[in-house]
Amino acid sequence: MIKYGKMQWLSLACLFLFLSPLFAQQTITLNDAIRLLEENNIEIRQMQYKTSLAYQDMKDAKNALLPVLSLGANHNYNYGLTFDQISGQLITGNRWTNSANANLGTQVVLFQGFALRDQIRTAVLTLEENHAQTRVLNRTLKLQMLQFFFNATINQALHSSSLSQLRFSQEQLVTQKEQLALGSKTLVDVSLAESQVAIDEYNVLTSKNNKQEALVNLKQLINMPYTDSIQLIVPQEFVSQDDMLNTETALSLSIAQTPEIAQANAQLKKAILEKAMAKNRYLPSLSFSGGYGTNYSSERRDFTTGRYMSLLDQIGQNESLNLGFSLSAPIFDGFRVKSAKKRAHLQFLIQTEELQKVEVEQEKIYRLALQEMQRSHQEHLVSQKRFESLETALNAMAARYELGVASAIDYNKALLDRNLAEFNVITSKYSKIYAQYVLAILCDYY
Repeated sequence: MIKYGKMQWLSLACLFLFLSPLFAQQTITLNDAIRLLEENNIEIRQMQYKTSLAYQDMKDAKNALLPVLSLGANHNYNYGLTFDQISGQLITGNRWTNSANANLGTQVVLFQGFALRDQIRTAVLTLEENHAQTRVLNRTLKLQMLQFFFNATINQALHSSSLSQLRFSQEQLVTQKEQLALGSKTLVDVSLAESQVAIDEYNVLTSKNNKQEALVNLKQLINMPYTDSIQLIVPQEFVSQDDMLNTETALSLSIAQTPEIAQANAQLKKAILEKAMAKNRYLPSLSFSGGYGTNYSSERRDFTTGRYMSLLDQIGQNESLNLGFSLSAPIFDGFRVKSAKKRAHLQFLIQTEELQKVEVEQEKIYRLALQEMQRSHQEHLVSQKRFESLETALNAMAARYELGVASAIDYNKALLDRNLAEFNVITSKYSKIYAQYVLAILCDYY
């Protein structure tokens, strides 16, 4: 019997060790969430692949400057009637003949209206644009992740506060029912207490659902399994109240370095390059080609001896070398170049206006973020003062209610106002921290 008990405890211990990782709750800080976002997010990985493709395009554009070198060789067997070009004679009779040749050729573009140079510059600008687009995507996803993270933490704190308020209202309901049985309270008091319990239960349910929804969105963004249990760690304040006075200087510097402006600048540079490329289509192109080869025929004879020549003898005598230059210049192309120049100029004007538009929009975003941080700080201070005053008012109302001076309606209204004020304090606290981190991400501090 004792042996069976030991085996049972051993089995339970093994089962606990096996299942404990499944039920373990992973704690995630804001830094962990950002790291997981950069490592696991699918959109970021796709953008990295696109950047790698752009880098490969740039290498291919540079390699286009190199000459092309090719080697060719073939060997033919012929039976019966054929004309041997190497020996220069008609072959008749039912017999086999064979021939072979080999050649080495090269071709290089010497000048093509600066097209190869412009292709390299276009590839470099495309790579620059992709880098800026990667930064834009990274920052956008960080802000989105930050929103989900703080939504979850806010509702996590609201859920804890709602549970405390629910326990208090349930205790009040029990007290009201006991006093109703003693005759010191009425059904109105009990009904109001039950209503407060229902309100608190609804707040508990709402905050829990909002937290779960934010966690699901967060897990999707960082590519984490939905079944994983996580606990978010509340981040600390990023800046103090004194640092807000120095944020304006850093903000002005950050606006000029925003990735959206960098992307618009790269697009404007490409438009300028397109204008130059359209004009260069009027220029001529010059290319060089050359080749060296030799051949062999089984029917080739030595004119002096009349004997068939060997392979080694023919390689030296049958060799050939050719060099050539090719020049072409456009004369009339149906006004295609003229149309391309006009289109390139219009695209340049569009990108110029787009850059100005992006600069104005980005400055607006940064200014609003700074204003929101300052507003949320003041709102949190006001919320704290209001909560303290309503907490004092509730205590005074509770004392009057116990003495029978105040009605149950007045007491429940004071309790409801105090609970709402507590929610506002929690929300304003995290909203203040959230606004600080938003501005930090916009300024590339985080």
